[in-house]
Amino acid sequence: ATLWSRGGPRHVLRGHRAHVAGVEFFPLGDKLLTWGDDPGAIIWDTASGQVLQELRHVGHPGAVVSCARVFPAGDRVVTCGSADSVGLVWDVGTGRLLSALGGGESVRHVEVGPAGDRVLTVMEHSAILWDAGTAEAHCRFQHDGQSRFSSAVISPHGDRAASASNQRRAFIWSVTTCAVEHELIHSNAVMDIVFFGDGGRVATSSIDGTVRVWGVASGKVVREMERPRSWPQPPLHLLRPAQSDSDRLVGYNIGGLLLWNMTSGELRHRIGSGHQWASLGRTDGAILATGGDILLDCRNFDGKNEVNVRSAASGQRLLTLEKAASDLGGRRPCTMAVGVGAAFDPEGFGRGFSLRQLP
Repeated sequence: ATLWSRGGPRHVLRGHRAHVAGVEFFPLGDKLLTWGDDPGAIIWDTASGQVLQELRHVGHPGAVVSCARVFPAGDRVVTCGSADSVGLVWDVGTGRLLSALGGGESVRHVEVGPAGDRVLTVMEHSAILWDAGTAEAHCRFQHDGQSRFSSAVISPHGDRAASASNQRRAFIWSVTTCAVEHELIHSNAVMDIVFFGDGGRVATSSIDGTVRVWGVASGKVVREMERPRSWPQPPLHLLRPAQSDSDRLVGYNIGGLLLWNMTSGELRHRIGSGHQWASLGRTDGAILATGGDILLDCRNFDGKNEVNVRSAASGQRLLTLEKAASDLGGRRPCTMAVGVGAAFDPEGFGRGFSLRQLP
């Protein structure tokens, strides 16, 4: 992985034995967590670029770390492997394994609650909310029949969870009772769901071409947007709004990025090439900075990768990492270099950010 600052690469972080799949900054920006296609995760010192801890998944031949998260206090991390049916919670200071959160299925995604007291592990057919202190299961969420979990998240207040299924529905769950509070219906599979920063609304993205915003308390649609006809058909990935930002929603697919104003529902900015992505470049990843003011996107075209740093308010490009093609493995898809694992330091652009990269 590479740690970048405004002037260029700050540190090249070498230590993984295979592709780096994701990165996340610690809350104070002094450490960085990376994980990937080898059986472990690494904690780095961002000032020196040195390894602080190596967290290895042992006893699972062929396993790779497919997901990981830093706890809000920065004292623990949780990792999950593609061949593991557990999430592993680690002490950051000592590198010691604290607990294993076992669910019986391979863990595909993991979330940590805002207070650090809950961990959500997401499998194909269920999701489990764990007590992070006792490692006991608090809630098990399951959809009807054989519908799969497309996505699942914890609310900013930690009082609810939400999930999306491949069978036209999304769900809002009570963390207190573990019961469904509302079913949110689309006309086709729901591929993504995110909470807004105020916790009072969720947004869903569906194969039917719509993005809907729902009231959490009512379960009713409060706004509906449609993917532009000039945009390709793959469903939009939704970027989780910053906690302080409840007036903007960003979605993306291979055609580029779409930025909506939530006060009016107006599509404010289109960034990308729409249906022309095949000849003008496809967008393979995007992420919002912690404060919500900076937007990162990665485009792949002519066998090259281009990483753009933008204002999230205007979509204006502030900086392009023009050498990203060679530095980030230009002959491979951009998703292997920059995607949901890109992260900004919480202190802002001046300190630097890290992008996923081939070793």
